[in-house]
This record gives sequence, structure tokens and C-alpha cells, in this order.
Amino acid sequence: MPWPSATEALVLHKVLELGESHGLDIARAGDFKRGGIYVVLGRLEAKGFVESRQEPLHTALTPASDGYIGIPRRLYKATLLGEAFREALKALFDPTPPSPHPNPFFPGLIRALNL
Repeated sequence: MPWPSATEALVLHKVLELGESHGLDIARAGDFKRGGIYVVLGRLEAKGFVESRQEPLHTALTPASDGYIGIPRRLYKATLLGEAFREALKALFDPTPPSPHPNPFFPGLIRALNL
């Protein structure tokens, strides 16, 4: 399984921080380029770290001079694999010693990462 690049990891961090969000909201929150955010989100989705869905048309309506027009927008959110990646990074960089009890999260992480 391909790991996210540094840029992809930063975008994934913002997606996890914001929860389900539009691409432009993620770009603004992370100070990412508006055009490039969709490329990165697409790569993260292809790798399984995020998933997207099209916003229902009635919530995506915007005013126009002759009424309302629907602009399809996508909402992005982290998958369980994206959340597991964040937890794995936390565990790698956590300076506290491991607890005497095994963390029940790691067997799920190993299964999710196919290790």
C-alpha cells in the first residue's frame, strides 16, 4: 500500500481536523493552493485515506441572475485508514513510554494496513 507523501499527510491532517468538508474549505484552512487541493485529495482518495461524496443538489444551490443553479460540490472526510495513519504517527512520535497494557488499537491498524 502506498503511503501518503508529505503534502498528502498535511492535507489529511486538515481533513481530520475539520471533519467532513469541501475542498475549498480544506484549502483555506491549510493555506493550500485552490487548484492543487483537488489533485491531492484525489490521490488520498485513490490510496484509501479519504473518501468523498457529492453534496445533495438542494444544498449546493447558488443564486444566479435568473434564479438558482445547482453546482455539484464534493465533501471529503477521512476513512478509517486515514484515522489509523494519524494514530500510527502519534504512536511513533509520542515521547511517553508505552503502557503496560497492550493498545487494542494496533491489531486493527495492522489489519487495516495489511501488514
